[in-house]
Amino acid sequence: MKKNIEQFLHNIKEESIFWKQRQHHKMKAMLDDLKGKLERERRSRERTELLNSKLIHELAEANSLTKQFMTKYEKEKKERELMEEVCEELAMQIGEYKARLKAILSDSKRICEEVEEERKMMQMAELWREERVQMKLVDAKLVVEDKYKELVQLAGSLQMF
Repeated sequence: MKKNIEQFLHNIKEESIFWKQRQHHKMKAMLDDLKGKLERERRSRERTELLNSKLIHELAEANSLTKQFMTKYEKEKKERELMEEVCEELAMQIGEYKARLKAILSDSKRICEEVEEERKMMQMAELWREERVQMKLVDAKLVVEDKYKELVQLAGSLQMF
């Protein structure tokens, strides 16, 4: 019985050692698995950090470009507003010029009408003067004819005398 117990204890020891070895192998396998996972996580983290640094660089560049575009946008906005003001002023001046032009055109039209009226009056005056001259010529002709008749009568009287 003592031999059996020793054998039993020996078997238990061997099983315990075997079990410990198996546990040790399981733990080693688990550690190896964890090491592999840790290595993959480390590589993944390094890739992520690399991508992060690239993204940070791109973000900084995008921010810089955004600032440049905003500055350019503000400048163009101010230029556009200034251009709009200048255009509005020009439109107002054009409106004033149009009003002046209308006034000048109406004055010019009125003056042209007055000149035309004066020209017609001058023509009428010229016609009347011409008529008066013709009438004076006719009167002078009649006077001359009367004088000529008197002269002929006087000449006839002289001859008779």
